Amino acid sequence: DRDGGMVRYNLKDIDHALAEATSVMREDIRVTAIAQDTGRTIVAFALGHTAQAPVRLAMFTSSGLQGVHHLEGMVTSSFELDRLPTETMIWKRFNTRSFVVTDMKFHKGELFVTGLSNSEFVSTFRKISYPFAGESSFTSVEMYHPIHDQIETRAPVRSFSVIDIDGEDTLLAAYTCTPLVTAPVSSMADGAHVRAKTIAELGFAGTPIAVMPFEITAPDGQTSPWVLVVNSAKTADLISMENVHNAARGEGLNRMVQAPFEVQAGLETLAMPITGVEFIIDQGPDAFLAIRRDGRSGNLELVSIGKSSLFRMTDFVTEYDFPNYVPAPEDKEAQEAYFLPFHKMMMASEGFEVTSTDPDASQSAMHQTAAE
Repeated sequence: DRDGGMVRYNLKDIDHALAEATSVMREDIRVTAIAQDTGRTIVAFALGHTAQAPVRLAMFTSSGLQGVHHLEGMVTSSFELDRLPTETMIWKRFNTRSFVVTDMKFHKGELFVTGLSNSEFVSTFRKISYPFAGESSFTSVEMYHPIHDQIETRAPVRSFSVIDIDGEDTLLAAYTCTPLVTAPVSSMADGAHVRAKTIAELGFAGTPIAVMPFEITAPDGQTSPWVLVVNSAKTADLISMENVHNAARGEGLNRMVQAPFEVQAGLETLAMPITGVEFIIDQGPDAFLAIRRDGRSGNLELVSIGKSSLFRMTDFVTEYDFPNYVPAPEDKEAQEAYFLPFHKMMMASEGFEVTSTDPDASQSAMHQTAAE
């Protein structure tokens, strides 16, 4: 389960393990957060689906569940938010109070929090000092939504990160349906009202769950900066960080995008086959770590996704995976020089034993391991 020195996670049924460890039904396991610690992954989960449901912390390594811990007895601190929105229902499914916090990040000793409030402009950005000492600032935020063709003040930022643009800390944030915006962190002063700059429209009907700056290292050792926007209901968007910086320096988008035939605007993106993800974090130099739901089994998985590929080979069945695959003579050189070694590397990183450089033997070993 190692690739390039990094331990890869390939755990395919963590909800079963959590249910068994806590003596509850599998459907009552509700993951609420994920974080990395030295040599392990911490998963916070609730035992039920109400706001009052008790929360536990699970410790995983790539080998599986290592233990479940109660919060009682742990050293904790909290900060109570004010200006909460009225509780109303949307689609008979979503309580507006559930959007009080949509994302949060630590940055230079402060906790940045996005969500909703009860102010005139309900989309809110908060800065809270840490350790929590009662000091906080409150900023309302609006932005232009190219698909809706309007200035929006109610829809909250769904996910964000903080990046450096020309030496200035800058909020890079994504909204549902799916504008990407920037705003200087320095503009987020207490009591201010900020209009974020819309630098891209990434396509309709998507809810972003992560905005993740990272670097891709090429085989020659050269690195290039990118940002990955992971969505709940459409493929992930891979965007060059250089293009993000250039767009942030420009005027931003100010015209309607003609959906559904004109889907994107502002930035070129590459669609990456990362779907079904509920939580995703940066695992390290070579991979992301995701909690996702398998569409066939319904199992909750904890898996690594390589940064050099941005997909998992075992999500698909290709020509290489069928028994007794042998490259055609006219393709043999290219297949053995690049495609088969890449396939072998991907399969090994996902937990399959591949012990031979011979294509036939490698395929046999992979199929045998899969059968076992």
